[in-house]
This record gives sequence, C-alpha cells and structure tokens, in this order.
Amino acid sequence: MTRAQWDDMLAVHLTGAFLCIRSMARALIARGGRGGPIVYVASSVAAGLGPVHQAHCVAAKAGALGLVRAAARVLGCHGIRVSAVSPGFTNTEMNAGLFSDDSVRDRAKQTPLGRVAEPADVAGAVTFLLGNASGFMTGQNVHVNGGVHMP
Repeated sequence: MTRAQWDDMLAVHLTGAFLCIRSMARALIARGGRGGPIVYVASSVAAGLGPVHQAHCVAAKAGALGLVRAAARVLGCHGIRVSAVSPGFTNTEMNAGLFSDDSVRDRAKQTPLGRVAEPADVAGAVTFLLGNASGFMTGQNVHVNGGVHMP
C-alpha cells in the first residue's frame, strides 16, 4: 500500500472516531452532567481477524477500539458510557455494488449462523447499547457477525 492509502485509512477510521467521540462527549457534558451513551460503529471485524493486504484497515480499526476503551475510562466519571459495535459482512446497498451474489453466498456459508448480517441486526446491537438494558456496560465491543469472529 502507499503512504497516502495508509494516511487516508487512519484519517477516516481513527481520527474520525476521535473527533466524533470528542464532539459527542462535549455535547453530553454540556447538558449538565446527565451523561449518556456513545456508540461507535467500528464497521468491521478487521481489527480482530487481520485480513491479508489490509494492514492499514486493521491498524485503524484496532486503534479506534482502543480509543473506545480509553474514552470509556475517561468519560465514565461524567456518566458517559462509550462502547463499540463491530459488524461482520452486512447486506447493504453498498456491499451489493461491491460483491457478487456468489461472493455473498460464500460468505453466508462461512458463517456459523449460515447467513450474512442484515442492517437490522447491527441496528439491534446499537439500540441495545443506547438503551437502559446496557446501563452498566462501557468500554465494550459487541460483535455482530454471526460467529465469524469469536474473541
């Protein structure tokens, strides 16, 4: 990969995560100490699987997950919970344009649950982390990948 590809990936997935978490934290603190949840969608299981030829993606995602844990520790005293969701391959319009039907079927066969994720699967995990049922969770990374990666 080129240095520009490395820099671009880290700018989007690590610096972008930092800027978004910082912005949300400032807004939640400005509300007067009521706290609240921040959920970062890590957008893949790449940090845990380390796919070939994607070192820049792996480094950026792993760094962002470390950022989530660090932010959870720093912001906990403000009642702010910070967690992440790491989806596996998800059946979206973007992926439909990038992957053939055969490729999607192959991914489903490689998944213990026998299918790929739908957007509602990922949304359900985010909704859980935003709600009261996860009120004593922070610094966690919830995997939504049908069992492809089991850390």
